[in-house]
Amino acid sequence: MSKNLFLALILVAASVFLFTLSYWKYNVRIETLKDKNLITVTISDIDCNRLNRKSSLVFKHRGHNHIVNLTRDRCGQFKVGDQIKLYYNPKSDWYILDDDGKESEDVWGMIGSGIMFIIVSISSLRMVYLKK
Repeated sequence: MSKNLFLALILVAASVFLFTLSYWKYNVRIETLKDKNLITVTISDIDCNRLNRKSSLVFKHRGHNHIVNLTRDRCGQFKVGDQIKLYYNPKSDWYILDDDGKESEDVWGMIGSGIMFIIVSISSLRMVYLKK
């Protein structure tokens, strides 16, 4: 097996993994919002990144600190001590802010990994069949 084909197989496996992860996160998000298990928590810390990375709100629930992620633009709307309503999924222990600005993140993860899978698969098939 050539090095290029081996690399292509690794990229195919990575794209399948990323697609599966994005699909799972998307389904947990939809399930959490559908269950409508709302809780009210008090924000104890805020991390608003200046770069385009994940910003987060820290809060305490059931005696432990937890984090809910949101976009940087949405992060500036909150202050320490504010009470917010979150959707809670007890099966996966996930907390989601309804309008966190991240609803399309998992969909784009599925689309991007699907495109990567198609491109790498076609190019690796061409490598295999053009060698013959």
